[in-house]
Amino acid sequence: MISNEIGHCPLCGNHYYQPTRNGLLRCRTCTVVLNRQVWDKGANAAHEEEWFDNKYVLETFWTGLFQSWNNRRTWWKLNGRLPARARLLEIGVGTGSLLRFLRDRNIEVEGCDLSRSVCERIKDVDGIPMYNCPVAQIPHSAPYDVVVMHHVLEHVNEPVQFLKDVRTLLGRAGIVIIRVPNVFCCEAHLPGWNSYEPYHLVYFSPATLRRAVEQAGFEVLRIGTHESFSGWFLALLRTLLRTNQKTAGERFAQREAAHLSWVGHAYRLAMVLSGVITLPLRFLQGAIGRGDEVVLIARKVE
Repeated sequence: MISNEIGHCPLCGNHYYQPTRNGLLRCRTCTVVLNRQVWDKGANAAHEEEWFDNKYVLETFWTGLFQSWNNRRTWWKLNGRLPARARLLEIGVGTGSLLRFLRDRNIEVEGCDLSRSVCERIKDVDGIPMYNCPVAQIPHSAPYDVVVMHHVLEHVNEPVQFLKDVRTLLGRAGIVIIRVPNVFCCEAHLPGWNSYEPYHLVYFSPATLRRAVEQAGFEVLRIGTHESFSGWFLALLRTLLRTNQKTAGERFAQREAAHLSWVGHAYRLAMVLSGVITLPLRFLQGAIGRGDEVVLIARKVE
């Protein structure tokens, strides 16, 4: 057992932990899993600079295909929940694909991202308003009807405070859609699970994500898990290649080589085929809460 020589749990305040896989710590009270760097206040900014800033990912045929599918998943969850001409903020925008997709459906969109290169590109190329700052520094103008955060919350040191900052940006009964990796998924037993990353500071399960959201002043409307088509393929491949032991530079070089050669097409085709083959297993995993992604929709409580 490890005591508060490290720090208090950002969810429950407990200071006793149990070592778990890949050098991570599990809180003995609320069971959230933590990267030891979660107590380093500069960790998120440092990881952003090393892993993401000035490393804008260009869209290829394959990334466009995958993003199109994920955009439609988000639209299916939003459709029917929003007023006409709704205002939406996406935090952590990636290539801006979702913002463009929703703008084409008459939603007023804005984005927030810590990467300057991402913000500049989306603002200049797509004409979408962007905020290159922490969420707490976004100007409080007209309130948003919805905030979308896909794979963002696991990067922050203080997830409850982060969610409280998001709450202040929402209008009355505004909603938030959150996706995070599910540390309770089956693939998390493998050392190469796709979400074991040095820049992930907090690892949620459905129970711990619900706890964080409710502590921040939201009412959970829907929560479940989804098993991605690439989950098992990537977890097994990364385990065999020991990807988690490679530096950021080594991974970037590998990724760029894959984008520019026939290897990349073969790799992604194999990924898609594996998703088709594992469809029954993926459906079952998602249904029983063991999918590799937690998906939550919550409403602001006044």
